[in-house]
Amino acid sequence: MTGGRTLSVRDLEVGGRRVFVRVDFNVPLAHGGVADDTRVRASLPTLRLILDRGGRPVIASHLGRPKGTPDPEMSLRPVATHLAGLLGTTVRLAPDCVGPQAEGLAGIWGTASRCSWRTCASMRRRKRTTTRSRAGSPSSPTCT
Repeated sequence: MTGGRTLSVRDLEVGGRRVFVRVDFNVPLAHGGVADDTRVRASLPTLRLILDRGGRPVIASHLGRPKGTPDPEMSLRPVATHLAGLLGTTVRLAPDCVGPQAEGLAGIWGTASRCSWRTCASMRRRKRTTTRSRAGSPSSPTCT
């Protein structure tokens, strides 16, 4: 808070910066696709604002509770594909929410028309000494 008021993404200068966005994309899936995209659509104004202002969203979410090991049925791939269609851009899904691959995906953009998504829903359990964000779980989407 500044001056007694909570800051919003609208108050930030995001141009040329990566913006970590935690979303709730724990949505129902059916027949390999998103059955109800209410939560995905609710994120669009924020994601579009970041993209329109030249920012690069790095999105974190989860799907289900995979019990510590990757579960293909809880992959956010269908959600990433659906989000890409709604945003009109490519969305890359990181294989994990930590490590060199996730870091590489989060740092690959050179233009404002890209976004990255990492979700940790199928993330393998890490040792307690490993720093873990509250991003959620391990299937990781990235918009580019």
